[in-house]
Amino acid sequence: MDARFGGQETTIDASERILRAAITLIGENGPDLLTHRMIAEEAGLSPGTATYHFSSLDILVERAFALYVSDYEKALIDALNARPLRTVRDVTTFLTRMTALDAGDSELARIEYAMILYARHNEALQDPVSRWSGLLQEAVADGLRKAGATSPDYIAGIAVSFCRGVEIEVLSRGGTVEESWMRSRLDAIFGLFD
Repeated sequence: MDARFGGQETTIDASERILRAAITLIGENGPDLLTHRMIAEEAGLSPGTATYHFSSLDILVERAFALYVSDYEKALIDALNARPLRTVRDVTTFLTRMTALDAGDSELARIEYAMILYARHNEALQDPVSRWSGLLQEAVADGLRKAGATSPDYIAGIAVSFCRGVEIEVLSRGGTVEESWMRSRLDAIFGLFD
């Protein structure tokens, strides 16, 4: 048993271990290269266990992405409860921290973009991924609203789109974007609407 996934192996634990292993491997290889054997090895289980719980790789990937969306939503709520967005500076700091600025530290962004692309041809994922995609923009708009911004939904859409564009540049070209550069660009975006 692999200590990364801890605890006694039960049906629920094994399923979750398989899904979390799939999420990890999607971040490394994308969903199209996954096999039951590869996922089972990552989860510290036998290939038969992975196949028993998820006979179809499509269903396994779909459920792994659903788990990722659920985890993301909980983490976003926890982050916003720990550090509420009350000022434009809070929003800038939050978006800078949420954006993958380093190709070497962009596993979550790779998972998210793989999920977006996968959902394009998986009807069951389209609505959940669309809802997930709007969570960050809603949180930013709410923070801007509290900061007294005019047109907070519009500004949040521009700022989140900018952050996603930065992530795509980082993922496609490699390298790093300096945090100070990111902050200054977000400040410039928010400054357009003062």
